[in-house]
This record gives sequence, C-alpha cells and structure tokens, in this order.
Amino acid sequence: MEINHCSNNTHYYQHNSLKTNENKDCQDFGVMLNAKQQESQNEEVKNNIQKEQKNFSASKNVENNKISTYADIGQQAFEDYMNGKIEFDIFVRITAASLNSALSEAYQCFEGNPFDGMKRIQQGRNKADTANKIETEINKDIAQLNHNFNLGMPIGMTQEEHQRLHNKAKDFLFEILQELKA
Repeated sequence: MEINHCSNNTHYYQHNSLKTNENKDCQDFGVMLNAKQQESQNEEVKNNIQKEQKNFSASKNVENNKISTYADIGQQAFEDYMNGKIEFDIFVRITAASLNSALSEAYQCFEGNPFDGMKRIQQGRNKADTANKIETEINKDIAQLNHNFNLGMPIGMTQEEHQRLHNKAKDFLFEILQELKA
C-alpha cells in the first residue's frame, strides 16, 4: 500500500494494483468536493438573501413605528440605542429581560438543560404577530425586568441609578404596549 495525495492535500490509501486509477480517483473526488462546496455556497447565499429581506422588512416596520412582530421590539430597541434615544444599559436590560424570560419558560417546560429549549421558545416568541400575542410577550418581559431588578444591582451602581435605568426600560416597553393598544 502507498499513500496517494490529491491536489487538495487529501490523503487516502490505495493498493498498488489500483494505481492506474489514481488520477481518475483524485479528479472524481475533486469534482464531488467542488459540487458540495458550490451547493453549500448557494445555500448560504440563499439564506443571506432571506435574512436581508427579513431585516429590511423589520427595519421598515420599525422606521414606520409599526410593530408587526415581537422581533420588531428588539429591532426598535437596537435602533433607538444606535440613534442615541436610549442608553446602552437600557438596551441591555430590555434584551436581557427578553432572553431571561425565554430561559425561564424553557426551564419550566423542558427537563434537563433549559438552554436547549430556550432557542426554540425565543424563536416562537419572535414570531408573535398579533397584538394580543405581542402584549403577552411584552408582559413576560416586564415581569422579568422586575425579577432582574429585585436580584440586585450591578457593582458600582447606586440604587438611584439602578432604579432610573429599570424605570426607563419598563417605560420603553410600556410605550410599545400603548402603541399596540392604539
């Protein structure tokens, strides 16, 4: 037996009697590899286009101050942070409340590792597309904000600052609730 090398540095063992097929095997392997890579790239391009279209529609809804899904709330919070309308700490509190709410729900619903179910729950929450469903998810976030507030404050932060940031994060979510009810 000897080791044969394909052009892409892939090694495989081949018996001496099969040596005449060496070049053909390397070419066939290269063709299969290239086809698989092309298929993977096509799928990646397709996924990126879908993500861009989804992001465009979400940002369009946010720009029009229209919340059509729960995911738009996170997008609006990010846009408001980037535009300087809300502080970084408020954006983090809103995002953390959303993720903690999903984790808490996953812990109650799934045995074992709740992180496995957290992703599915958060994806389901992001798809909420009626006013009632979105309100339900926002109320979960507000409850989680209150829970997080009661856990304690970050090191080096005064109680007044902690309370102020907590209230602003809740106000952000309450404003969205008011928009949904209008």
